[in-house]
Amino acid sequence: MRSMTVLLSEDEPIIACDIQLTLESSGLKVVLAAAPQEIEALCQQYHPGLVILNFDQDHWIDGLSHARRLSSKFVTQILIVTGSRKKELAASGANAIGYEILHKPFTHKQLLSGIERLTQGRA
Repeated sequence: MRSMTVLLSEDEPIIACDIQLTLESSGLKVVLAAAPQEIEALCQQYHPGLVILNFDQDHWIDGLSHARRLSSKFVTQILIVTGSRKKELAASGANAIGYEILHKPFTHKQLLSGIERLTQGRA
């Protein structure tokens, strides 16, 4: 996998640590957002090639709304991770918009495959 910066916003510390270790062992630089409110400032500072968002973080804002806002302000790929049921997520329209979605629990291979699908063909 080519080198790039990934911004990770995941409110479950164990899952965030697991994702971070998986990505770093694959040669990716990971920037952690401690709170969803930090994401836009970190995007401006680091210009990540990929943002990984939890769909529902601390009931602050759903990942889909945040993904839409980030897509309109920054040119970046977005991967949504979620523990929500597929039925609930389908009702949100996330699939129709074209975001890559991983349902928890997911394997390291599924995570890396999702990232590869998003980033293939990008310089």
